[in-house]
Amino acid sequence: MSLDPRSILVAGTRSAVVCTRQRGNPSLDGSLSRRRGLVEHLGLAILVLATAAACSLQGGATASARPSRSSSATGGRAAPSVMRMSTASTPAGSPTPTEPGFSPTGSMRVVRARQTATLLADGRVLVAGGFGGSIPVASAELYDPAAGTFSPTGAMAVARAGQTATLLTDGRVLVAGGFDGSTILTSAELYDPTTGSFTAAGSMAQPHDGGTATLLVDGEVLMAGGIDPDSPEQQGFASAELYDPGTGGFRTTGSMVQGRYGQAATLLADGRVLVAGGAGRPADLASAELYDPKTGRFAATGSMAEARYGPSATLLGDGGVLVAGGWREQTDLAAAEIYDPRTGEFSATASMADARYECAATRLADGRVLLVGGRDQSAVLASAELYDRGIGEFSDAGVLAQARDDPTATVLHDGSVLVAGGYADSGQTIALASAELWRP
Repeated sequence: MSLDPRSILVAGTRSAVVCTRQRGNPSLDGSLSRRRGLVEHLGLAILVLATAAACSLQGGATASARPSRSSSATGGRAAPSVMRMSTASTPAGSPTPTEPGFSPTGSMRVVRARQTATLLADGRVLVAGGFGGSIPVASAELYDPAAGTFSPTGAMAVARAGQTATLLTDGRVLVAGGFDGSTILTSAELYDPTTGSFTAAGSMAQPHDGGTATLLVDGEVLMAGGIDPDSPEQQGFASAELYDPGTGGFRTTGSMVQGRYGQAATLLADGRVLVAGGAGRPADLASAELYDPKTGRFAATGSMAEARYGPSATLLGDGGVLVAGGWREQTDLAAAEIYDPRTGEFSATASMADARYECAATRLADGRVLLVGGRDQSAVLASAELYDRGIGEFSDAGVLAQARDDPTATVLHDGSVLVAGGYADSGQTIALASAELWRP
């Protein structure tokens, strides 16, 4: 039985761009964002309360939820209701692997799914929030590549999952939006690595879940789209806003041509931002648009051959953007396309060996793109693939020790990739604490 990724209802738990990015380097990868929608979140919150009342269960760990379409929007499909469970392992360090492929490293101290992972200037990785079992968590931790271990750091003021996290030019990390277990959030926080603590960073005009966050050339952060909290049919909103580190506040900017959530956003070499795919009202979208920071406006650009909800989008060395995978109306996709900013058009490239969505995608130092995990309609994937722009082909990149749906993938300073957390099962009931390192 296949399930629409936008209609999975779970107790206690992607927002934004699903098949994601290197969350620690938004200038290389436009997947800053993947998360879930309000309707699913509200259904989730109601289910959690009902389950607690009926069974007297108490949740302390965390998990995540996707937008649940109404029966009219899903063709009468009933969304499954499952309790989220979690598995944690004792943190244990291991050195960076010397052989190509995947090898284990220390585990996180908290199971996490729909968390963020951000590469800091000193080479450590900040992992924050996410679902740890049945509700979002506020805790955060740091991965030290030299020791191969995670250690606790200051917690956020608000528990959140499905948020965005953006490394600012001054080394701080902006964490914004997400879901706190009952509400989609407008609040934002700043993490300062020098103090190891979070502080308030103002509030957005619009609650953001399922939208994207992209660091612009001038240091501001573009927040775009997301699911409309007031929409009865899970419509995406078109509004966008900018975070200014200089003033420490948000302000509105031009709206997108098309309201959307679950899209991908990529900073182009010329400073514009490509926004592609996602879901609209309520169909999945093939359309794309460009944001120009000079004018503060969005304009339509060429459309993709495939409508895609939750694709990955990765800036290539030649200035093009690889858009791969995703979900299109009951079909998971293996097809990939390249956007050329010079022509404003998409063109086909080779397909992946495995159809996948909710994977992690990141560009390596040598220009290739690593896509890890995710899931198809029947199972969570342990496979990984490499895209080589020079030959226009995907190739096998090894197998994860643990299949992972919606993990994070962060390129470290030594060129290896930290893959952490996610879900172990397609029903999204088992969140993971384990992590692995991939070496080229």
